[in-house]
Amino acid sequence: MSNEQASTDDPGQTQQAATATRRRRAGLVRILASMLYDLLPIAGFWLLTSLILVFARGSAVTGALYQTLLFLELFGYFAFSWVRRGQTLGMVAWKLRLEPVPITFTQAALRLLGAMLGALAFGLGYFWILIDRDQRSWADILSGSRIDYDPQLGGSWWSGS
Repeated sequence: MSNEQASTDDPGQTQQAATATRRRRAGLVRILASMLYDLLPIAGFWLLTSLILVFARGSAVTGALYQTLLFLELFGYFAFSWVRRGQTLGMVAWKLRLEPVPITFTQAALRLLGAMLGALAFGLGYFWILIDRDQRSWADILSGSRIDYDPQLGGSWWSGS
């Protein structure tokens, strides 16, 4: 069988090769811009939760239980987005995708842990992209996943397409 015949026999393999060719590692600027974009829905969730609790209690809300609830909302947003389709809203806007898709719930937890540790270390976990041979952040390394940029990526976050 000739090479030409082999390539026409499996169009899925040809599509995968074309997709792999156009994808490339997401740069630090794109990742940081995506994170900034993701602050918008998170802030919205937190604001709504805070308003509901303030109206329910009739006073300001503070304490460990409140902070735990906000953290669970943060984790829920990222875990749902990454496990369901490999993208957050910010990643959709910046044409980024988590690879491999899908990731497990455990990988999502490790990814968020790596992201938080990287941010708490004065951003070193993200600037690691600039020195790592494979351009990985601490979140990438801990979760065994990576963020790729695909200029042709489109679709809706909610529909999963």
